[in-house]
Amino acid sequence: MKQIYHVGIGAYAVHHSPAVLKTVLGSCVGVLLYHFNSRVGGLAHVYLPNSKEFKTDFSSAMSERSNFADVLIPQMINAMGNFGADLSGLQGFVAGGATMTDSSYNLEVLQIGKRNLQEVRRILNGYNIPFRELDVGGRFGKVITCDLETGEISLRKVQGFTSVEDIQVQDF
Repeated sequence: MKQIYHVGIGAYAVHHSPAVLKTVLGSCVGVLLYHFNSRVGGLAHVYLPNSKEFKTDFSSAMSERSNFADVLIPQMINAMGNFGADLSGLQGFVAGGATMTDSSYNLEVLQIGKRNLQEVRRILNGYNIPFRELDVGGRFGKVITCDLETGEISLRKVQGFTSVEDIQVQDF
């Protein structure tokens, strides 16, 4: 039986086959990186966009927990290299970044999902990692799962505790 690794907010998991990586997203963004030949995968649960935007004592404690895209994603990429993945062969998938607040409040500071997506795109492009956006933005949370043995990705839209829609995702 495959071990399922649940990735919490502001965390990442890196493993090799056989294993399953899974996380639940709202305004957070899930970044799934996979190396097909080595069957090494990483899943990051990005909570906030950029550690440099937060200049408080609270933010330094948070950045140590890797909540920020600019801290979390590089850490995950390095860990994947330590697991034996050829970093030049990584493929990426991005999901999440929903608007979870009342849309009548159109303040940029409340658009965390949108800002998370912008930062994730910037970082992955900076690493020259090709990626596909599976289902980003919108008003629903998402559950993303990746089976590292088969490369199968599943994505489910959720509202509260109710599954709204399963989205078909092609394997790697």
